Amino acid sequence: MCFNYSVTKEPEEIEERFEAEFTDGEHFSRIYNAFALDFPSMPVITEAGSIRFLTWGLIPFWVRGVEKAETIRKMTFNARAEDIFETPSFRVPVRKRRCLVIADGFFEWHHRGGRRYPYYLRLKSGEAFGMAGIWDRWEGHDTFSIITTEANPLVAEIHNTKKRMPVILEPSMEGGWLSEGLSEGDIVSMLGPYPQEEMEGWPVARHGNTPEALERVDYPELKLQRRLF
Repeated sequence: MCFNYSVTKEPEEIEERFEAEFTDGEHFSRIYNAFALDFPSMPVITEAGSIRFLTWGLIPFWVRGVEKAETIRKMTFNARAEDIFETPSFRVPVRKRRCLVIADGFFEWHHRGGRRYPYYLRLKSGEAFGMAGIWDRWEGHDTFSIITTEANPLVAEIHNTKKRMPVILEPSMEGGWLSEGLSEGDIVSMLGPYPQEEMEGWPVARHGNTPEALERVDYPELKLQRRLF
């Protein structure tokens, strides 16, 4: 699962990395720990060249009523790649409304001895990346979901209960992900785990949206069986 992630680059860095411009006019500031249940407004690319702000927690176009919308968006922060074409909330967006969710790291939990330890994961390069997402429009309000897949061995050892990770797209795949006319097979081929050798991770403390959320913390009682970072 992915319920927390970061976007800490400056706007100019993001625009250069994705060859796109912020178009909503909303002021962007660094996000160290976006939490899904806060329903944050996050930078997302729905079409090449433009970065918009969408709310995390997808509300399908067919939902009737505010109460139903409030309920369903708590269950759509993530969309499982394995059954995305069958899930009612996701089967139309994955075919017609794919997006890139901009990030430069994400958080997962490691379970050991009855306790949970937060970890921060990112690319070794430290660069921003695009997570595969889908979006929808409900009563003029645009919302999105992050697609998850089986974890690579690095993430699986950290996220050792669910063993899931967000789908991180290679830069060469990003344009294709946004393009129209993809077949189901084309889409599925992009939804695998990112190579573990290009990633790193470390334990962190439980912090909110502050720079300290990304700082490494060494827990004496936490010893993984192999070197992860």
